[in-house]
Amino acid sequence: MHDSHVHLTTQPLFGYIERALENFVNQGGKHLLSCANDLETSFQVLEIFENYKIKYPNLIQNAIGIHPEEFHPENNCKTAVNQISQLKEILKNNSKNIHAIGETGLEYYNLLNRTDIDFNEREKAIEEQKTSLREHIKLAQEYNLPMTMHSRDEKNCEFCTKDIINIITTEGKVSLKGVMHSYVGEEKYLNQILELGLYIGFNGILTYKSGKNVRELLKKTPIENILLETDAPFLPPHNVRSDKKRTIKFGQPADVLEIAKAISEIKNLKIEEILKTTNENYERLFLN
Repeated sequence: MHDSHVHLTTQPLFGYIERALENFVNQGGKHLLSCANDLETSFQVLEIFENYKIKYPNLIQNAIGIHPEEFHPENNCKTAVNQISQLKEILKNNSKNIHAIGETGLEYYNLLNRTDIDFNEREKAIEEQKTSLREHIKLAQEYNLPMTMHSRDEKNCEFCTKDIINIITTEGKVSLKGVMHSYVGEEKYLNQILELGLYIGFNGILTYKSGKNVRELLKKTPIENILLETDAPFLPPHNVRSDKKRTIKFGQPADVLEIAKAISEIKNLKIEEILKTTNENYERLFLN
């Protein structure tokens, strides 16, 4: 089994990394995509890869990128042009060890309804995010790499989803390949995302009482377009969150098996079929 989106650089998972990788491998884990969210973690994912490539050959694939929240007003010293320029240098100098671009995308959650910023600040942040996404797409195309993308709207809003589909359609054309990580948007946009040839990443949200809409999205997503992910240390499955005896409450790559079980139940398919097909999907996207 494979975990298509994990943040090994993020605490508390980073401090538990040795045990987390061991747990994953012991449970049958074969590959995971270690995702960055800024320049610092882009360097860190490469350091982790170097530290474990001998002990766990071919286990870790690397994705470097800048999360859209890096361009929110509280980080106003950061501009997409400056950040992408530095990201290009990291990619240029480490291209043989980089397997994907991301995490990138658009993030309007906790932005559109903020009262502590004015209209101009909000619009500037949105434009920086859009510029960043466009530049990530160009990098992915230049190096023929897949992308792991993020799209998160304010509740009951669709602006983010519309914008990211428009940018992908305009900039990506037919050459873009990648995954819409942890998609929780409106069901009506699902077909547009699938028509772009993208995969959908499903995680622990499937197991939450509040995850009804994601379970409905899963039902309508062909298994050939599904990737398993944990987004660890975030979004641990319900059984991890609810077990009072459990000392580890954050997500880790081994939790991907719980995601596979949830998908098996929701789609009424054998877990062996889920694992086989999602493994093939991961390998087609990140290892070819």
